[in-house]
Amino acid sequence: MVSEMTSEINVRKCGDSGVSILIVRWIARVVGIFLLLIFLVFPTLVHGGRNLIPIFMDGSLTDFIFNYSVLAMLLGLIIAWRNEGFGSILIVGGWVIIGVMMTVFRGSLRYTLIFASFLIPGFLHLFCWWNTRKTR
Repeated sequence: MVSEMTSEINVRKCGDSGVSILIVRWIARVVGIFLLLIFLVFPTLVHGGRNLIPIFMDGSLTDFIFNYSVLAMLLGLIIAWRNEGFGSILIVGGWVIIGVMMTVFRGSLRYTLIFASFLIPGFLHLFCWWNTRKTR
């Protein structure tokens, strides 16, 4: 009887859903590393280290909001390694701010679609966090 209960507890802890969450988590992390490399290394190589994210540099409020939204998404990719819920909120929230700002102030969805790649690790981390949170 005790061995049956122990095996049932082990199945709950290490069942198929635990393995699939681990796989999804690592897919989100690998995609996040790839995005960090693209958005941090590529502009540095192309522009010689100047203007890390050289999209808006006119000093306006839109420039400020855009740059800090991109920074929030990049930090969200890093924070999601330790705190998936908060990291995914930064990623998805930064993208939403960019989308609203680009549509309202610039009338273009071009940058919104460019940064849509951040939604892949953002939603994957959110999925992992949602399925592994502690229920009360």
